Amino acid sequence: MGAQSATMSLFLLLATIAIGACTVAPRTPETAQPHPVFPPPPEEPRFIYERSLYSSADMLQDSDTDTFRRFVTGEKRAGEAFAKPYGVAVHQGRVYVSDTVRRVVMMFDVPGKRFAQIGGDDPGSLRLPLGLDVDGAGNLYVCDGTTKYVQVYDSSGKYLRQFAGPEWLHRPTGLAVTRTGDRVYVVDTGGVGNQDHRVRVFDAATGKHLLDFGARGDGPGEFNRAYPVSSQTYYM
Repeated sequence: MGAQSATMSLFLLLATIAIGACTVAPRTPETAQPHPVFPPPPEEPRFIYERSLYSSADMLQDSDTDTFRRFVTGEKRAGEAFAKPYGVAVHQGRVYVSDTVRRVVMMFDVPGKRFAQIGGDDPGSLRLPLGLDVDGAGNLYVCDGTTKYVQVYDSSGKYLRQFAGPEWLHRPTGLAVTRTGDRVYVVDTGGVGNQDHRVRVFDAATGKHLLDFGARGDGPGEFNRAYPVSSQTYYM
């Protein structure tokens, strides 16, 4: 009996270990991760992540049927995606992104759940849209690296006018406009073989050249192939 009892005890111990090994430990509930902010705590955040935009599909409002169909079939949302985005500007929830491959400015109207492309047709077609900015009235200004013009559109994307051009700009890469919409500052990056490394200032309404600042060099106030770090202004 002693041997049988020992054998039975050993069997029960091994069975208990085996069952314990197959048992899945209860999962700790996942806590929602806070949105990225900058600067991180304990500093007071000045920038808070809100959303990501990848294509025009991000502006589409799904119906219950669409959501269920994708759940069943695994179908992905389709839309006009970025090819080579360059500049960005924001005005009252509208996000404007210049795309140098698509040759348009892609407009994401977040509050209105609407998407549009600006500068795809004449008049006002774009060849190489680079820097862009929006004034306080919602007018969009875009510098074209190929035509050397600054193109202006209203808040709905309608072409209004152009100014500057090859006579005034060698290699425009970025711009900024005052909130009142009276002046436009265009960064002319220039090149190895010329001295046009400067910022040129124009009257936004008439296109008249007003003044320049900066020159090619390595001294105080001089530029060596200047590039815009940030050409957008946010009017919420």
